Amino acid sequence: MPGLSTPRAANIAELSTASGDEIRALVEKSPKIGARLIESAAEQGITSAQIAWARMLLEGQGVVRDPRAAYRWFEAAAQHGDVEALNMLGRCHEHGWGVPVDRAAAARHYRAAARANFAKAQYNLGQLLLSGEPKPVQRREALGWHLVAAKSGYVKSMIVVGRACEEGWDMPRSVDNALGWYRRAAEAGDAWGRAHLGRVLADEGELAEAVAWLRKAAESGDAEFRRHLATLLRQRPEPELQMIGRTLIEREKAGRTVAAATRSRSAIRRKRGRMSWLGSLTPDM
Repeated sequence: MPGLSTPRAANIAELSTASGDEIRALVEKSPKIGARLIESAAEQGITSAQIAWARMLLEGQGVVRDPRAAYRWFEAAAQHGDVEALNMLGRCHEHGWGVPVDRAAAARHYRAAARANFAKAQYNLGQLLLSGEPKPVQRREALGWHLVAAKSGYVKSMIVVGRACEEGWDMPRSVDNALGWYRRAAEAGDAWGRAHLGRVLADEGELAEAVAWLRKAAESGDAEFRRHLATLLRQRPEPELQMIGRTLIEREKAGRTVAAATRSRSAIRRKRGRMSWLGSLTPDM
């Protein structure tokens, strides 16, 4: 399917064959109109629409936020065996979205989706098992799921497996294996993959390649990631890496200055607009 039509023209028949990404794109075009259409499709039992509607309720996108209702719609979609819905039920139980926090229930839903080869659930299950103070059997299961997800191409799990190899979690420490996993994540374009690869290369004395990857990392990720990276790089002993960190900080300061100037100009334009409007209402003398 090349894509859905506009929110006003889209119909239930189109939604019945649409992918989750296509439905999300439809909602982004017009959240309120899309919400009405997707709710109707969800009520008619279209699984992709049920998941989309549940996400909208969970996030308050185009509708009043209602985590309890979101959970019920994820549950309805999961009854059809949908792995994304099962994964989201796990997330709801893990984080207390619409239901009380229940780690056992979260693990049960994640595991059901993970066994159906859903990489997000494999990652989420791995992270859940590693949180807190995991027992050895939990760590082994967690790393097993992360390895499965990483081999399927799931970047976040590649980084976890890389850390496990680097630090020797229930396995012999192997910097070479860690570099291999970090490189796969970095080459997939992941900001943290690039950062970890650059860091370990620097630790191993491969400074030129480390600088190249860390510069790529500095150009990727969100603002929070770049601030964190800048802090880490400024603590490094290598002047080349410290320079990348300082450049990130200077760039962020410049960005804040530009944003402040833009807000100031907008405020002046609004004020002038109000003055002009008031002037037009001045009565003739």
